[in-house]
Amino acid sequence: MGEQFWWFYDVLAVAAALVCVFLSGRKGLLKSFINFVGYVLAFAVAFSVSGGIAGGIYKNTIRDSNVKKVKTALEYYELPSKLEEQLGIMGYNVNIKRDKLTKILNSGKPIDDQIYKYMKDATINNSKGLPPKEEFCEQLHEIYGTLVKNILSEELSKYSAENAAREIKEDPSKFEAAVPLIMDKEDRGPASEYLADTFTEEPYKYVMRLIVFIILLVLVIIISIFVTGTIIDSDHTEQSIVSHICGGLVGVLKGAIIVFGIAAIVRLNVVMGSDEMLFFNHEAIDKTFIFRHAYDFIVDKF
Repeated sequence: MGEQFWWFYDVLAVAAALVCVFLSGRKGLLKSFINFVGYVLAFAVAFSVSGGIAGGIYKNTIRDSNVKKVKTALEYYELPSKLEEQLGIMGYNVNIKRDKLTKILNSGKPIDDQIYKYMKDATINNSKGLPPKEEFCEQLHEIYGTLVKNILSEELSKYSAENAAREIKEDPSKFEAAVPLIMDKEDRGPASEYLADTFTEEPYKYVMRLIVFIILLVLVIIISIFVTGTIIDSDHTEQSIVSHICGGLVGVLKGAIIVFGIAAIVRLNVVMGSDEMLFFNHEAIDKTFIFRHAYDFIVDKF
């Protein structure tokens, strides 16, 4: 939904550039160029320091809150029953016994091998047998990701939950490391800290960096405009036609920086909301001719 509105992003980018061209053309070359230097400085400052600031904010304020939220989600969590439910959804018509899964999860041995053997033994006389181990384990790793995603989505952002599912699919050992901690019902602290530190730190720092980048970019640009207007009063300086034209060309470059700022705002809406939102979805952005280059930079470099 929303793919048909891909043009919205390109129109927005072109509109931002045209506004900058118009305003810069009126100001002339000198003031526009000094203003552009301020825009570049704003982008450089926002890009370079936003990561450090975001990391500090996460460490000092967000991390403890995330640990508490995960602990709340784990308070009545029963991993064997949740795993039983997910294995049942796989459709192999197996009568899964929860106590057997509990023994597997508490064994301290590789979980993949034990679950595969258990499921294989249970389907010996079943018309729908298990697929090869590699294929089955791929499905199993998706289940691991779903289990952790469901824990995190109870109290935390959807983005961090989806990120956890992706990470576990790529590296199932992260789930296996969490299992003995989650199985410890007496002390949920270690499990809460592990899940928060392993799966929520980077997503939350990423979101915070986008927010800090946007705020700094806007703030420094406003300051540069104010300073430029104070230093050079072009209203009392006669501008040649060449100066106005060159100023307009500089405006194109200023518009490009504004588009990067817009891309950061769109990216923030994507990770904090849903990919299926009317305007903020990847499919629509991928179809654009101009906007996707700025958006891809924000995705890749942040």
